[in-house]
Formats: sequence, C-alpha cells, structure tokens
Amino acid sequence: MPDTIKAPRARRSASKIELLLVEDNDDHAELFVLSARSFSEANITRATNLTDALRIAKSQPVNLAILDLGLPETVGLDTLSLFLQNCPSLPIVVLTAISDLNLGEEALKLGAMDFLSKEEITPRTLLRSIRYAMERWAQKCKLEDSLADLQYFGSMAAHDLVSPLDAIQGFAQLIELELSKGKITTEAWECLDLLRSSAKRSINLVRDLQKLSSLGRKAIVKEKLDPNSLVEDVCATLRETIKETKGTVEAMDMSPIRGDAGLVCHVLQNLIGNGLKYSRDGVPPVVKISSSQEDGLTVICVEDNGIGIDEDHSTRIFLPFERLASSKGTKGSGLGLSICKKIVEAHDGEIWIESSLDQGSRFFFHLGC
Repeated sequence: MPDTIKAPRARRSASKIELLLVEDNDDHAELFVLSARSFSEANITRATNLTDALRIAKSQPVNLAILDLGLPETVGLDTLSLFLQNCPSLPIVVLTAISDLNLGEEALKLGAMDFLSKEEITPRTLLRSIRYAMERWAQKCKLEDSLADLQYFGSMAAHDLVSPLDAIQGFAQLIELELSKGKITTEAWECLDLLRSSAKRSINLVRDLQKLSSLGRKAIVKEKLDPNSLVEDVCATLRETIKETKGTVEAMDMSPIRGDAGLVCHVLQNLIGNGLKYSRDGVPPVVKISSSQEDGLTVICVEDNGIGIDEDHSTRIFLPFERLASSKGTKGSGLGLSICKKIVEAHDGEIWIESSLDQGSRFFFHLGC
C-alpha cells in the first residue's frame, strides 16, 4: 500500500451555474440575458427550438433550463411535457406571458420548479427564481433518495430481522420443552445463551436503523473539533475490544476539523473497531489514524493491517446490509459503513477506501469545507 495520503476526491461545486435558455424570440432572449448580467455565477447557452434544446441538454453540462412554453414545434404544457420526458433529471423554470399565470401554475403541478412572467423579469426576480428552483430541485432529489432508501432499508431490515426472530422462537420452544421435563438441562442453558445472542442481534439492528433514519432529520451542527481528543474517547469506549484482540491503536498528531462531535466519533469508532475486528489469523491488529491537509480540507486516514478486501468490492462495502465473503462469520448488522457514509455525506464530505486482500485497508474521509 502507498505511504502517502492521496488528495481528497471531493466533489467540488461548479464555479458557474450552466443555464439553458430555450427562447425563440430574440427580444425576449436579449431581455433575459441583460437581466442575467448581474448574476455573475451563471453561463447561458441559448436554443431557439425544442430539438436543439434537448440536444444541448443531453450533450453538455446543464444545471437549469429556462423554458419558453411557446416554441415553433410545440405550444403550452406540451412543450414542458416533452422536455420532462426527455430530460427528467433537469430542473426547469418556465417562461410565460403575464396573461398566462394560470398556465404557470399548471406547469408547477406538471413538474416545473418555478415560473416567470416575461413582462416581470428583472435581475432581482430572475436571481430569486434561479436560486429558488435550484434549492427546490435539491430538496426534491433528497426526498426521492430518502424514500428510495426507506423502501430498500425496510425490505432488507425485515429480511434480516426474520432470521434472529425465528431463532428466538425456536430456542424458546426448545427451552420450554426442556423445562417441561422438570429440570433445567445443559441443552436448555445453551439455548438460553443462543436466545440472548439472537435478541441482542435484533436490538442492534433496530438501533442501527434508528441511527440511520435519524440522519435525515437531525441538523448537523459543525464546530471545531480536535481529532486527537476524539480518538482518545473512542479508544476508551473500545478498551475491551482492544484487550480481547491484543490490538494496538496509534494516532498521529492531527489537524483540527469541523463537524458534529457525536457523529464524527461514531465514524471513528466504526472504522477503528472494524480495523481491530477484521484481523488476520495470528497477526495482532494495528490501527493507525493520521490526517493530511489538501486544498483546505483535513483528510482523516484510518489504516489497519487486517484481512483487507478485493479492490472490486471497494464501493459495495458502503451499501447497507452488505457483507463480503472475507468477513463471513463476523457478527454485525451490516449497516456500520453505510451509516458512516451517511454521516460523512451529511457533512458535505466524502469517504472512500484503498484496500487489497490480506494487505489491510485504509479508509479516508473528509467533512467538506
């Protein structure tokens, strides 16, 4: 594995918003461009018909379309419907005449993010509409992602809960059978231990699901944090695990970060805990935590000498309920790294892994700007 921390792969926001103006009237287009001049954050590409507009939207980066509802090929809501059918992942603001305000409201119901009357376009109203549409679109995408996650998590959680609950029911019946004999046998005690284990697994799964679902509701309060102090707290929590695995946790002097202390501790605890847990046979686990400054970001690295994973699985491990063959037999809800990913993304950051089988793993994360 390399000895230096790679630069963070942060998803930087574009410095300019790419606007697609779909307007066949030259005077109206000029009015729009003049109004947009004060909006220095935008680049404008113009199309005069729907065919060209769709070609541009599919062939080059576009963040927002400003769509006139009266074009040579189509008129009214048909224009919007065709655009939405061909470019469902692009937010749209429609342009209407002042006499067509009802049409604008219908466009909102159909899927537009906002509408503007051409007669009332000013730099202020244009800027407001663009920002409003972009924010509304972001919230719409976030809601759709949450609903998709909820459906997936609900299905997988139900599947994962059935197994330990079936086991609990079976062990309880066996205990009942043993007790009916008038004495507590060794088999009954063994079943009781297995029952407790299955119940604990179910409880842990439910708690992890609660934590995962709460991330969508909890506001992230960022404050200046000392990673060195957080690692000390995590190691105190993991004291028994460190003792049982005969492991070592080494922390370098790290730069301050900004984030939610409780959530960042959860990420560190999961990554350090995994480094201790997924160790190679006969090799005492060693986990090293360090940081690097890259482009104003503090990148935290959690490195271990454990079993590692195949490079082809480096993205799968962050999926909920994903358990790789190399971790077979290890207990867990399968949500740990998925929760870490959600926490980091809630901080506008990114998390990734570099790993090879039997060569250990290095997890990197940063918490945005």
